[in-house]
Amino acid sequence: MTQATELPAHGDRYRWTTIAHAQRTLLGPIAAEVIASLMGSIERSPLAVLDVGCGRGAMLVGAMVRFGASGVAVEPNPHFAAAARALAEAGGVADALIIHNAEYAPSLLVRERFGLAMCMGATGAFGGYSGALSGLHKIVEPSGYAMIGEGCWRREPATEYLAVLGASREDMAQEPETRAAAEAAGWRVVRSHLSTVAEWDGYEDAYAGSMAEWLSENSRDPDAAGFRERLERWRNAYLDHGRDTLGFATYLLERR
Repeated sequence: MTQATELPAHGDRYRWTTIAHAQRTLLGPIAAEVIASLMGSIERSPLAVLDVGCGRGAMLVGAMVRFGASGVAVEPNPHFAAAARALAEAGGVADALIIHNAEYAPSLLVRERFGLAMCMGATGAFGGYSGALSGLHKIVEPSGYAMIGEGCWRREPATEYLAVLGASREDMAQEPETRAAAEAAGWRVVRSHLSTVAEWDGYEDAYAGSMAEWLSENSRDPDAAGFRERLERWRNAYLDHGRDTLGFATYLLERR
């Protein structure tokens, strides 16, 4: 694995997710060209961009470069935060970026409003999807934008799949309900994208492949047995249920 020297050690709470995402730039089931297309629909270039749960920073750094904006990142995983910092340095925007390696809290923000705020697959930072919609609405300037990505059900989930996810049916809605919730929270839906099966397969294959590669190189690691069982359970659940059941909706929203 090319990033082996940078991966967290035994006992690190972020070890699994960091290893599993070692081969991904975008840490979700969405293609880079889709993100670029969505950003192309932003008519007023933001002066400042916020990304809550920025992962490795690809979306945030891309937005900063595209719009010539300053950026604020919030990312609790220190390994992802370090990768975001390195990406900003490579992109020549490090001096315009503030990275908070912490759980999100409104007190972290040094400015009141942003022209674009993003939260992709990290709405738990606000306590859930509804909290993210209202929380982002408070910190996006009038007629500003948000980009939010949230899981949704493609069909009713099987009980055994919910058990693997550690979730309940009520944790997510189907896509029309997810979109309606955004509109009810004071947003205009400018664009929407429901991730394709190909995007999901690409994400899941990279996720499982990174972990399988690590396991082959670290068979005697104290976490290896548990990680191997976890990987097999997760991969089987995706193939048996998740591929047809789990969706991911991304919305470009304009603040009304």
